[in-house]
Amino acid sequence: MRLNNIFRTLQGEGWAVGTPMVFIRLQGCNLRCAWCDTLQAQDSRGGYSAEIDEVLAKVRVSQPYGRSWVCITGGEPLFQEKELWELLKTLKLEGYKTLIETNGSYPRPFWASTRDPISDRLVDCWSVDIKPPSSGIAIEEDILKGWFRGFRRDQLKFPAMDIDDLGFIARVLRNNAIMPMVYIQPIVQEGEDLLSRKIWWQRVWNFCLECNVNMSLQRHKVVWGEDTLK
Repeated sequence: MRLNNIFRTLQGEGWAVGTPMVFIRLQGCNLRCAWCDTLQAQDSRGGYSAEIDEVLAKVRVSQPYGRSWVCITGGEPLFQEKELWELLKTLKLEGYKTLIETNGSYPRPFWASTRDPISDRLVDCWSVDIKPPSSGIAIEEDILKGWFRGFRRDQLKFPAMDIDDLGFIARVLRNNAIMPMVYIQPIVQEGEDLLSRKIWWQRVWNFCLECNVNMSLQRHKVVWGEDTLK
């Protein structure tokens, strides 16, 4: 499979914020989102090739604790769906808990059907970033609906840059029964003074109250800035 990096850090987003995890960043993505903060992982020709056993060996060294979390991110993990399936089977045999961060543009893979609980045990949590209008990306409505039919341990994250994004999010929430946890995530741009966005954060805060969903700041950016993503 094509890899960009493997490293251990704290999860910075969503319900698991602050949890130690090994991140496996896969190389290659099908989208070119305006708010992508991992441009180095977009090109499928970049990164390096590695066998599943090599990946597992590095995870073992990085995360020596039993029943620990491994986060598979990108790029876009489902861009390498077959290889991802093999990696997940290997990680679960080793006893790791798995979280996959996906951009929501692919349908749920055949091996993770909500109708097949045995297959779905390969993934302990799906974390889906649904792209707003400001991203320049439009995801098919049917595919979005598929991700809303997840489990309560899953999460949907909506980045939000402006009022138009909040309008889009409100419409999507109205059109779908909410099963997974939902987080609204104010976008922080590279080089931006975090305090300068305080008024926007307050607007998102009130929106979350109105819609009865959660708000999540990207804690890794607050603590480390953009350097944490390199």
